[in-house]
Amino acid sequence: MTGAQFAQECNQYKVNPPSGATSGYYDYPSLAPGDIVRVRDTVTAIEYSNTTRATRVVLSGFEGAPALKDGLLFAKNLTKKYKVGDRVELAFHVIQANVIRDNIPTAVELLDELNGKARERSPDGIPAASIRKYG
Repeated sequence: MTGAQFAQECNQYKVNPPSGATSGYYDYPSLAPGDIVRVRDTVTAIEYSNTTRATRVVLSGFEGAPALKDGLLFAKNLTKKYKVGDRVELAFHVIQANVIRDNIPTAVELLDELNGKARERSPDGIPAASIRKYG
């Protein structure tokens, strides 16, 4: 999918369990647990911060997407490997987790490298292995 399609998917993430429900489900409109999301787009901004020890990467399709307009933070300094204009591919694994939200057991779809267990093991940002040059 393109960066714009990924942004649209993220913008449509359902964040409210059904009214009066004893359980809820937060999900992406067209993704399901087990899917591998491959986002292919062009880098429009890239910047490393010593403070966060992360590289902010913005893709062209992220424009106009509130959740992604500031880009994604990747662990490590990637500015020697990638530059503005590079075509890149991001890879995320869709997983399902069970959480308690407002005392309601809730099943949630997560992008493992973005906000799941894989991300928890990479405290400075999305694991750098989730981005590569494409094309």
